[in-house]
Amino acid sequence: MKKFKAFSLIEMLITLGIMAIVVLIATQTLNTVFRVSTISKFKTVTRNEMSFSMELVERLLANSNVRDVYIFNPTPSDGSTEPVRYYNEESGQIIDEAGYTTVYSSETTIGDSGTEIHIRPYGYNMWVCIGYFLGADDNGPTGKGYLLKRTLVSFGSYGHESCFSTENFNNETYPILVLNSEDVNVNSFLVSYVKSSDINNVFYVDMEMEPTSWVPGESAIERAVIRQAIVTTKGLTWY
Repeated sequence: MKKFKAFSLIEMLITLGIMAIVVLIATQTLNTVFRVSTISKFKTVTRNEMSFSMELVERLLANSNVRDVYIFNPTPSDGSTEPVRYYNEESGQIIDEAGYTTVYSSETTIGDSGTEIHIRPYGYNMWVCIGYFLGADDNGPTGKGYLLKRTLVSFGSYGHESCFSTENFNNETYPILVLNSEDVNVNSFLVSYVKSSDINNVFYVDMEMEPTSWVPGESAIERAVIRQAIVTTKGLTWY
């Protein structure tokens, strides 16, 4: 009578248990690697766009006469904090609400801060406007934030309030550029003006961005990217 060798039921259960543990560890490791890789990708894209926007604002401020820098904080006349203008990305139009024009009537003074800045770079006959807008569509606000840029040769008779207006200036001739991609949301943008001495003008630029996509579940890594820049004229003498 022949004898056959085989694994016992207990040996099979132990083997299956060990294999299950190995597969579980491998799965968790791969999941961790995937999450870290995905988060790193999202954060890198956000940091790159943050660096681009901050460098643009820093360069414009550093090469401008303070008399040609205007900081505005468009808010409703009733004192509420709700935005008075929205940006429709599909149409490329600015949705205007009443009650904001008066904030554009005064020049920039020490201590001013706002979400919109108009700059005329030194030696150039043009105005560069950069502003923070919340998004909206036909159904109302979308909750996404945008950093917009527009360049105009002159405001004409309209004034600074017309810089982002799509009614006073043709959007094809003077396009409104979106500085952040659809993958990045701008949470906040604030420019503040202080003066450290008679010859140095200092600006603080605060910005916060975050990726619109994120890994599922909770993560210990901070989603938002926050940066502050200090820009000074460094004692330049303007003629």
